[in-house]
Amino acid sequence: MLRCRRPMCKMRICFLSLSRLLLTSVSPYFLRMFSSSFREAQDGEVLLQDLASSTLQSVLDYLYTGELTLTAENAQDLFTAACRLQLLPLQETVGRFLVESVSPESCLGLHALARAHNHPALIRAASRCISQNFEPLSEHEDFLHLDPDMLIR
Repeated sequence: MLRCRRPMCKMRICFLSLSRLLLTSVSPYFLRMFSSSFREAQDGEVLLQDLASSTLQSVLDYLYTGELTLTAENAQDLFTAACRLQLLPLQETVGRFLVESVSPESCLGLHALARAHNHPALIRAASRCISQNFEPLSEHEDFLHLDPDMLIR
């Protein structure tokens, strides 16, 4: 049950036993949370901060139906949520989408995202695109934030 109508907020989600079973089967994060002495295991309510309600709704829809609408606009937020919540099937699905969508316009941002979440395939795809487009990308502001070790490979 979502209790927030604003785009970005603290959200409390109440989980039924079936929801707990589903979440613990696909997420080490929720498995530890619900099988421990954490408050969430006792009261069945989870507080998620800094997660857009639309992103969370997409995550829950995916978990319950297996359906997901991935776009350039929502993929990075879904990937970040999947990594944060350790939703491995969603992480793989969105990760593949991002690898396939690497372009000269997106490679610097995707490289940073991939490094932040340690996603080797996305790091390789973004690095390859950066190497192939080195000169025009070197004039971009985000280029200055690249790890220098990445540039000498």
